Amino acid sequence: MRLLTLWLLLQLAHVSAQTPTLPNFVLPSNPPTVQHNTQLLSNAWAGGLNNPQFSTIDFDNNGTLDLFVFDRSTNRVLTFINNNTPNQTSYQFAPQYAAYFPANMRDWAILTDLNHDGLNDLITYGVASIQYYTASRQPNNTLLFSLVTTNLRFINNGTPTPIPANPVDIPAFVDVNNDGDLDILQFDFIGKYMEYYENQSIENTGTPSSNEFFLLADECWGKFSEDANSNTITLNDNCTGGYATPMQDAKLTRHSGSSVLPYDFNNDNLLDLLIGDVSHRNLVQLLNNGTPNSALITQLDLQFPSYNQPVDLYIFPQPFMFDANNDQLLDLVVATNEKRSQTFNHISWHPNTNTNSNPVFEWQTNNFLVDDMIDVGVRSYPTFVDYNADGLLDLFIGNLGTFDTTTQQYSNAALTLYQNVGSNQQPNFELVSTNYNNLANLAQMGLYPAFADLDNDGDTDLLAGDEAGNLHYFTNIAAPNEPLNLQLQQANFISITNADAAVPCLFDLNHDQKPDLIVGEKAGKLSYYLNTTVGNTLSFALQSSFWGSVDVRTLGSPFGYSAPAVGIFNTDTLLFVASESGRVFVYNNLQSATFNLLTDSLTNINQGGRGGLALAQAINQNYWLATGSNRGGLAFNTAQINHVGIAQSAPNTHISSFVQQNTAYLQGLSIGKQYVFAVYNLLGKAIMQQTFWADAVNHQILLPPNLPNSVYFGRLSTSNNQQLVGFKWINTH
Repeated sequence: MRLLTLWLLLQLAHVSAQTPTLPNFVLPSNPPTVQHNTQLLSNAWAGGLNNPQFSTIDFDNNGTLDLFVFDRSTNRVLTFINNNTPNQTSYQFAPQYAAYFPANMRDWAILTDLNHDGLNDLITYGVASIQYYTASRQPNNTLLFSLVTTNLRFINNGTPTPIPANPVDIPAFVDVNNDGDLDILQFDFIGKYMEYYENQSIENTGTPSSNEFFLLADECWGKFSEDANSNTITLNDNCTGGYATPMQDAKLTRHSGSSVLPYDFNNDNLLDLLIGDVSHRNLVQLLNNGTPNSALITQLDLQFPSYNQPVDLYIFPQPFMFDANNDQLLDLVVATNEKRSQTFNHISWHPNTNTNSNPVFEWQTNNFLVDDMIDVGVRSYPTFVDYNADGLLDLFIGNLGTFDTTTQQYSNAALTLYQNVGSNQQPNFELVSTNYNNLANLAQMGLYPAFADLDNDGDTDLLAGDEAGNLHYFTNIAAPNEPLNLQLQQANFISITNADAAVPCLFDLNHDQKPDLIVGEKAGKLSYYLNTTVGNTLSFALQSSFWGSVDVRTLGSPFGYSAPAVGIFNTDTLLFVASESGRVFVYNNLQSATFNLLTDSLTNINQGGRGGLALAQAINQNYWLATGSNRGGLAFNTAQINHVGIAQSAPNTHISSFVQQNTAYLQGLSIGKQYVFAVYNLLGKAIMQQTFWADAVNHQILLPPNLPNSVYFGRLSTSNNQQLVGFKWINTH
């Protein structure tokens, strides 16, 4: 659940109000290891990949090309250092380099040396235009990308005119005519003909460094066309195409969505093409038998590479070429470019087994790079909970489901479980199941988990939201100290009115030892339900459908995809809300009608949105924060907080406490004074409470027998609820 594991902190802290201190979540120097079967994931916390675009650049200036990845599904940059292990892929996630790049890039971004200064520049989508940033190496060895223009232009009848671009098709920058500067090849705006924009900087200035000297040299480069409704290629096209009568042209029925990779595949000094189509799963190779100044496509390979295992990705393959395995040969990497698509087996790698002048591509995998990450497909909603009663926090991740290529819908959402085989101080996770309890059999779209003891029987149950706005109630039918065994108790237990993408969070907000319910939703607001359970019959009563006036939508967007979590830091109860934008909002003053916004971008954590977050205090002042996103992976951050009144005596008291052999020892009491001693489990549920009069300075209290192996918390207070001391122990038999 998105429950702070030390729910007890609310009970332990009874201190006057303080100025809230925001936790500083950072990347840990020693992040948790993650193991899939026998494979140790080298980039476990990179965050997953859905629609990646690949380019290379030397980030650390060591002479080795590193990897720049722009994921279209979340518009996020991922950066990887190349460890340069010969004949191996050896990329290491290095998120610090992502800060070099400008914010708010969207749809596509590529790196290429447009100004020929030895550093790859940044080319990205603007507003129906091509944006251009130059790269420069700074004195401290960092890279700086400086905006040159928001509109790369060509000279149209003497007038500088923006080169048209669309958010789907990525233009190719390549030297078409072999004159030393980079030209542009791209499909026309509606995806039928190949346009050639010739760079005129060599002709006009003698250097290849300018950006304002493009000429539309050919509106039908290669003399071919792609069909309006399929990926059929027509050769020797006359290229009239109906430009004179555009309203009657069949190509107007076609939407953009054609990928292109130019390369001389047969070493004849002529550029050939690899192209993909938005509605198809194959790549087509087009061989050029014309001249550098007059291309003519004459040969096709319709299932490239037909000599080996052809590219076969569900919908809209986008090809890239770079040396992926440090053998000095350019390999072929192909990724799905359609946002709504299959997100497993969707990045194919075909190593080059011959030469760069005559490449031969042999298929290796359909999970390039992503097979080294936690990735549950589309949307990741994590939560920490002790699933097997060993006192360690484990990791569950819900998802949207798997993509059905027939119905083009997501279904069979599941819970992935990673067991903590390390400690709460240094966790290490090992995959247990990608479909825990076979919940995928419920055929839900979306499964967004929250765990707590909901039926008041002392164990952990599940409340799971779905994409339609419903919450499903699962009880735990496992025996004591056994792993969770979840049984559906009631489907559609709660339906959030006029809301989609219901993301629950369970937390005891009113201190009555019953977890209350906070629900995020697609619209970016929160609903709050008070727990009105009597006995073991679960019930919640709606208190607010716009709780605290929280709204995490970005300006002008109808969506917010709010995902809440609650934590306590320095006695202040804080509400964390993940959002569609990827930013994490933090609020306090949760008892007020309108909450106080402390930040709308927690320590610059930004995974890209449409995911959840899990918050836990694992041990002492060590907090974990796992954030998900639409890419299906996770980021992991930690924070250290010095708490007031936690595991220590209250001011001006000398009371101490410890647990040994099922007995709590209290020392330093005032004789004749009344005290209240309580014990709570890991989920914050009170399992005993005892009121007593101290007849001695030291006092012993027998704890409940046969406590399951887990973490427990003790609290000693006065009769008027003033905390005196709080402490924690791990029970082991």
